[in-house]
Amino acid sequence: MQEALAQSRAWATRLTDAARQQEARLKPPRKELVTAFEQLAETAERLREALARSEAEQPFSLQSWLSHAELVLRIRELHDEITLQRGGSFVAALDKSEIELANGEGFLAPIWVKSKAPLFPPDTEQGRRYAGLVRLIQDLERDIQADVRMPSPDRGVSADLAGWLEYREKFPQDWEAYAARVRGIRKLYYAFWIDNAAALETTMAHGRGLPPPESWADARGRAESERDWAHEQLRRFGTAEASEGQRPAIARSRQQKAEALVAELEAVMRRIRDRQSEAAFVPDEWTALYRLLDERAADQALPEFWSTGYRVLRSEIAKQLYADDPDAVIPAARHPLETDWAFDAEQATLQIGGAPRGWCADFIENKPNSVMLLQFPSNNLTHFRCGDVSDLVVSISRSDLERYDFRHVRVDVSN
Repeated sequence: MQEALAQSRAWATRLTDAARQQEARLKPPRKELVTAFEQLAETAERLREALARSEAEQPFSLQSWLSHAELVLRIRELHDEITLQRGGSFVAALDKSEIELANGEGFLAPIWVKSKAPLFPPDTEQGRRYAGLVRLIQDLERDIQADVRMPSPDRGVSADLAGWLEYREKFPQDWEAYAARVRGIRKLYYAFWIDNAAALETTMAHGRGLPPPESWADARGRAESERDWAHEQLRRFGTAEASEGQRPAIARSRQQKAEALVAELEAVMRRIRDRQSEAAFVPDEWTALYRLLDERAADQALPEFWSTGYRVLRSEIAKQLYADDPDAVIPAARHPLETDWAFDAEQATLQIGGAPRGWCADFIENKPNSVMLLQFPSNNLTHFRCGDVSDLVVSISRSDLERYDFRHVRVDVSN
């Protein structure tokens, strides 16, 4: 009961926050955000036109692409501005992990950087330049952490949209001061990257940082994509879907149901706690809790996964009683439980031949020549689970099976 009460309280709090965040998303876009998108569309189109002229005049190279660095970096700066103006946190707009990669450092370096850190030793001009950038980041992080008026960092770098919008409305001058520092750091980072593009381009893997395009056509395609995305976002500002406006009300309704369940559970607990120890046992006092949880589960007044776990646990307890004496389970509960158990048992059966239960990519892609050999089920009854999917499927081509050649057996998952 304590667990059910704790979960219902947490769920009510979560639904309250969800409604608050959805209401914040419905606020009309700030003028600065609209302006940033307009400038992004304009800048991307200017870059596309400039790239087309360069393509007609010279072959593609890193240096020829860098001749358009002013427009390229302006697009990146506008993306940073959009993050800020949308209500993102200063940490999200700063994107420290991306800046650290410019010297082969940070927690992402082992994945994205092919050379060992640092790329620029601290006793070099570029190393000292990078160190100065890091100091600015550290100063900003320290000040942000010390500002208790900001939304809690526990929510993540950009999750609390409502909180960041409220902070900006209450402290506009402070918000702008922090935003200016973020813009300044990002501008220095972009300049650092451009000045060292030749070195960074050969050390970065998977296109991290500011990846240069592979051709003029690739460069133009990126510019066109930026332009079209900006136009699409501007279009959406004036055509909000009706379903968006309904979400806060839906969340508020679910919040009220969760809060009502909290009050009901607290009342049940008070009755049990205040019950006289010498009073006669009344089964209804104990079963009331379970009836209450069953009734409220359909209203989504409890977290879905907790409700599922609760039903599974109750089923397992009933199964133990049933195994000792089937008549120990009341008839009203026995039939649906027996139906569920029979279904689980069927799904837990090892299958030989036939077709896979569920969707299986390898089997489907090789039809009609696929033959299933075995299907190992994921099921709580057998305590077997194949990752986070359903079943493990072993199949073979019909021609290989006819030759008894099992060297090319395919092992896949069904979900």
